[in-house]
Amino acid sequence: MTPRVLLIDDNIVNLKIYERLAQKLEACEAFSFTSSSAALEWLENNPVDLVVVDHHMPAPNGLEFLCLLRGMQGKGSVPALMVTADHSKELRYEALESGVTDFLTKPLDFTEFLMRAKNMLALSLSESRILKRADQLQESEQRYRFLADTMPQIVWTARPDGNLDYYNQRWYDYTGLTFEQTKDWGWKAVLHPSDLQNCVQRWTRSFQTGAHYEVQYRFRRESDGAYRWHLGRAFALRDRDGAIVQWVGTCTDIDDQKRAEDGLLRMQRELETRVERRTEELSGMNGVLQAEIAERKLVEAQLERQADALESKNDEIENLFHTVSHELKTPLTSAVEFISLVRDELAGPVTETQREYLGIAKDGCAQLSMCINDLLDASSVDTGKLRVHRILLAPSKAIGRMVASLAPLARGKDIDVTSDIDADLPEVLIDERRIRQVVTNLFNNALKFAPPGGTIHFSATSLTERDDSWVRISVSDSGPGLSAEHATHVFERLYQVRRSALSTEGGLGLGLFISKGIVELHEGAIWVDTLPGQGCNFCFTLPVRKAQGERLVSRPTAVSLH
Repeated sequence: MTPRVLLIDDNIVNLKIYERLAQKLEACEAFSFTSSSAALEWLENNPVDLVVVDHHMPAPNGLEFLCLLRGMQGKGSVPALMVTADHSKELRYEALESGVTDFLTKPLDFTEFLMRAKNMLALSLSESRILKRADQLQESEQRYRFLADTMPQIVWTARPDGNLDYYNQRWYDYTGLTFEQTKDWGWKAVLHPSDLQNCVQRWTRSFQTGAHYEVQYRFRRESDGAYRWHLGRAFALRDRDGAIVQWVGTCTDIDDQKRAEDGLLRMQRELETRVERRTEELSGMNGVLQAEIAERKLVEAQLERQADALESKNDEIENLFHTVSHELKTPLTSAVEFISLVRDELAGPVTETQREYLGIAKDGCAQLSMCINDLLDASSVDTGKLRVHRILLAPSKAIGRMVASLAPLARGKDIDVTSDIDADLPEVLIDERRIRQVVTNLFNNALKFAPPGGTIHFSATSLTERDDSWVRISVSDSGPGLSAEHATHVFERLYQVRRSALSTEGGLGLGLFISKGIVELHEGAIWVDTLPGQGCNFCFTLPVRKAQGERLVSRPTAVSLH
């Protein structure tokens, strides 16, 4: 952005001199005012990087102007150069107290003016860049914390001396403890006593030598007090000189795999016992003995393959932390295509039971794909990268098609779907695919709470507010409704109604959050009207394009929550 310089002097001749001098500043844009009051009014809506102001002016004078400037939002640190014919020390002290960065006395030394203005402008721009970089770093930290908190693993970091200084949300949910209770070496409190010494020795050796850290240990789960096996791993992050600056670690729940391994070991021991007993019984029957030996080798080979499979599965769990969501979609799409191919009997005939199972598998793939898409869309909303490709169309038919495609899902749960869609809705600029995503999310939300025998109702009408026109689309259900507290938060990321109030049917809690982002990209608004015991009515609006020109109308004013 081009640096901005504000010039204020009630003497038009002096102001012209300042303007000519400002032209000598590199790539600088100057704004001139003969009244400090007018300059203050301009500053309300405009940024500035340097202020040059004369002292003697009609009220407010230069000192009074600077006092007002320092009190303005975001203008407190703007450098200010005061020009005055008063050479008194008293004025210097008073000027510094008023917020003057530097001042020059008349008659002006033009070279001195340019040198000081350039230095102050460079300082202002440097401070702006530093503040902008700090904001970017804070935003990046928040984004990475969100990614860590959504991981299924426990994620932690430690300082070079081995003291832990961060856990993701998974740790607090699992242990029920706070950061203050488990920071540094406080994590030992949740470790199984039998695993403590080995874990401490391995971790101490790692942060002292820089060696890769890997250990298996048991953590106590707060919800039921059970100790579950975890695989702990950590890697050292080093600077350019090779010095360790941080440790990054994960804890992966492997309790199920450990139990499976223990079961295999028990099976193997039982088999060995049986073989030994059988060998004793058939010591005189060499041929039978050879058969038993062959059987034992076969079983051992099967056990070895199963052990290899379990080890491979463990590696997959480790690599899951580094898997990008986009890489899951290609094999998932292939799976759906092959399921459809088999189900449609393109690979041979199938029974009705097989067809049913394939349908269940396909639905599971669709659910997983939906979760992946939700995570990608939520990330795009957070980073401002979500895009819509709008075209001008009358939405009546499009919404009707959406309702028709969703209705069979409701009928399968004994829920009636009704609709009231105006046939002559005005044209709007929309991304039909994204609006279908919003309608589907609202429908799925209604489907969760509408009871068997209940109803889900779609409506689409036009409305006018002042000189603006809108298309309002709503999805209502006959479920139990939401409390005012829940209704306030339902469009927040990862927010779900807890089971103590209403039951849920899974999901990531991102559907309404993404829907809100899509509607706002269409310059519309989304909200919910609800009363406990009377169901929910989710509504969103789409602005109607003006009859002439490309401009879209502004959003409607506040929507009431009943």
